[in-house]
Amino acid sequence: MKMLRLRNEYRGVFKEPFGTLYPTMDEVIPLLAGHGVYTVGDVVTCTLLEHGVQPNVAIIDGSTRREKCSQNIDFAKFDASGLSFVTNPPGCITDELIAAVISRIYQSRKGDAFGNRSKFLIQVRDGGEEDLAVLPVILYAAYPPAIVLYGQPNEGVVVIDAAMSTTMKAMGMLRYFDLVDDSIVTPTRDVTDTADDDVERGRHNTIDWILEER
Repeated sequence: MKMLRLRNEYRGVFKEPFGTLYPTMDEVIPLLAGHGVYTVGDVVTCTLLEHGVQPNVAIIDGSTRREKCSQNIDFAKFDASGLSFVTNPPGCITDELIAAVISRIYQSRKGDAFGNRSKFLIQVRDGGEEDLAVLPVILYAAYPPAIVLYGQPNEGVVVIDAAMSTTMKAMGMLRYFDLVDDSIVTPTRDVTDTADDDVERGRHNTIDWILEER
């Protein structure tokens, strides 16, 4: 498995809000109309659901601040076939996580004959963390522009407009990571453009593509 591992000296960089901080979800709800919505974190996902808004894709790990989350996700809110389990150690972004993000964001944009769109849940397992999933979500949610939400502990909700400027900022922050793997394969295409049956094949070069763009 390939992964990007955050260097210890840069952990403080990610404690600052990446977007605009709002004290309550009530202030955030009016901003979401007409946008694709992606959430990273158990508390922010639960709170959004409690406000009657369904994220297109939610990424959780079952904990908050490294303790078991007291709020339980209502799995029934998401498509039964749309649950992904991934491995993602603390302080890392694995190719497995990136592949799930690409696949689920792509699928969430497709509607049925009635315009209904599926809702997807990605769960990080085995004691891993979803915190840094914000970066790949921003990178792959930007077309068309969407809103990414994550929680800032004891402060509120961070709202990120996943537009081109934000995408470039996220790409720049990848320089704080090291690639943990010996084999690097040069990507031949942009995996964001893959069809459903191509997503799994694209998984193996997603991290290389990101590094190539840094």
